[in-house]
Amino acid sequence: MLKNYLTMLGLVFVLFISLLGCTEKTDQQPANGAKGVFYEVESDDSKVYLLGSVHVGNSDMYPLHGVIEEAYSNSDYLAVEVDINNLNPIEMMQFISEEGVYQDGSTLKDHIESDLYEELITLLIKNGMPEEEIVMFKPWLIADMVESILIEQYGYSFDLGIDQYFLTKAAEDNKEIISLETLEDQLSLFTILSAESQEESLRSTLFEQEENKEMLENLVVQWIEGDIESLSELREIDDDEPADLLDFHYALTDERDKEMAEKIDQFLRSQNGETYFVVVGALHLVGENSIVDLLRSKGYEVNEVFAD
Repeated sequence: MLKNYLTMLGLVFVLFISLLGCTEKTDQQPANGAKGVFYEVESDDSKVYLLGSVHVGNSDMYPLHGVIEEAYSNSDYLAVEVDINNLNPIEMMQFISEEGVYQDGSTLKDHIESDLYEELITLLIKNGMPEEEIVMFKPWLIADMVESILIEQYGYSFDLGIDQYFLTKAAEDNKEIISLETLEDQLSLFTILSAESQEESLRSTLFEQEENKEMLENLVVQWIEGDIESLSELREIDDDEPADLLDFHYALTDERDKEMAEKIDQFLRSQNGETYFVVVGALHLVGENSIVDLLRSKGYEVNEVFAD
């Protein structure tokens, strides 16, 4: 479970440090453009559009459906998890040095199996990253670095992710950008994982590449087609998983969704007559205790734009 779980969730829930090109066109693009996961909700005075994203992309995901583009154009604000184009590099490096680096004089080689370490170093050297530059980092951070390398090799890029697409448009349009979280909020999630889970995640990233690539391809197809039912299944987790993984899952999903739903509720209560275009990872909008579920529990009518 863990070997696939962390890889998949990273692509739809969390923005990584390595802010990263494209695959051949497929037959999956709907005639009117990609649907994604798209909702709208109104209060007496304000409107919110909710678009679920995949944080990496390829050319198959574009163009977006015209209804999505029109909704963005009619919005006064763009809200995202984190405005990754305006991060504070000093704060980010401080967090990494505190939470992603061994502080006791040991190195990565002291903490993971030798076969995994050798495979890792071989890949990193091939991609221009000398061993001495990464051995101080913990497995969760190294797994992120490796994932960013492999994602590009799979034919995807963060530059074509849905978040980045709208951040670029908002900058060009001088549209105000609101961050719902901080990068530290997101990165701190990975410190919940035990050393064993971090190592297993890194092992999966390196040794299960074909399986992970197929998972990503399926995820993109589901997103393009707006297959909310299939996407909802990715949010589920078995209760018999290790305690740290369960804690990680609920911090990544329910706890974050509760915080973001509160901020979106504030948008709807703002009484300013304005419209907000919100882009968050797709799985934040599907399933039990998602943002959509929580807004409905508050009494809002949240409508699926592309409902059959």
